[in-house]
Amino acid sequence: MRLASLGLFLSAALAMPSSALIIDFDEFPTGTTFDDSVRFDEGEPFTSAGVRFETTDTGIAGPARTFIGQVGFANSRSIPSAGNYLYPRSVTMDLAASLGTRPFVSIPFYNSGGTVTLGANGSDVLVARGGGTAVFELFDGADLSGVAVDIVRVSNSQGRIELRGDIDTVLFGGQEAIFDNVFVADPDLELIEVVTLPGQGESVSTQATLASGLPYRIEVVGAVGVSGPTGPQADAEYLGFDNPIDTINDIDVGVLVDGSPVDWGPYSNDHVYSTDLIGDGAPLSFGFADTFAGDNVGSFTVLVYQIPEPATIWLGLTALATSIRRRM
Repeated sequence: MRLASLGLFLSAALAMPSSALIIDFDEFPTGTTFDDSVRFDEGEPFTSAGVRFETTDTGIAGPARTFIGQVGFANSRSIPSAGNYLYPRSVTMDLAASLGTRPFVSIPFYNSGGTVTLGANGSDVLVARGGGTAVFELFDGADLSGVAVDIVRVSNSQGRIELRGDIDTVLFGGQEAIFDNVFVADPDLELIEVVTLPGQGESVSTQATLASGLPYRIEVVGAVGVSGPTGPQADAEYLGFDNPIDTINDIDVGVLVDGSPVDWGPYSNDHVYSTDLIGDGAPLSFGFADTFAGDNVGSFTVLVYQIPEPATIWLGLTALATSIRRRM
């Protein structure tokens, strides 16, 4: 049903760094209500997953502070109950302090009403005032110091802020916005291309040609709304996050590579999945399989990396090397 591995990768000879960093804020010991969450006041830095954060004052009503925890009003905002969330008045995420410049950052958000802020690289801070769940969409297409902004809407109360460029710092926050599972691409892998894959079933291809015989990593970020903005969601491999399934009506739901299903691995709460492949001298195509995709909402983001050499790969069936897919 899915593409199979037809050879062996020598993991000792092919040393690959992790291709992404996921910041889920789950290392903080917190209670189960908003009042019991960890609080950081203005100017008080904290660290999560090796990334430095600091609450700043950008003029949003009320004191500048940040909460981390299982936010009490999460359930009324259509937010999953598992794990911690970041609820900032306004937070600066300083990538340069410990991780260096990054080419891509994805920040999932829930309920973006009220007043929100967004900035990058220490300047061009935008402040959007006004209600409504679509307030982050005011930033769609903005350019923040050479960092491009793309807002991906998944449902009436959920979406992703995606930043592309040479990113050193990011400013984000708001009165009614909650964030979780921030995705940061790894600069140690060469990012070849970022592809937007619509969840409505159409196929898209890379502009780049993947060199024959070289190893690449494909990473799929995000989820789409199935059957409209109020229906369940699906990521690269699973449908319905309360009780995830990967097949419905004999359809292998998920992201396709070159028209074929891929085993993207076990369910991931951060909805980031990766697989490795060998280039065959042609572009890659991506699609999304669903029983009916025409009424889906949102899109996936697909990152295509070249894995740095030197790399020694032994393929058991070299004649079939171009068909190999293997999750590392």
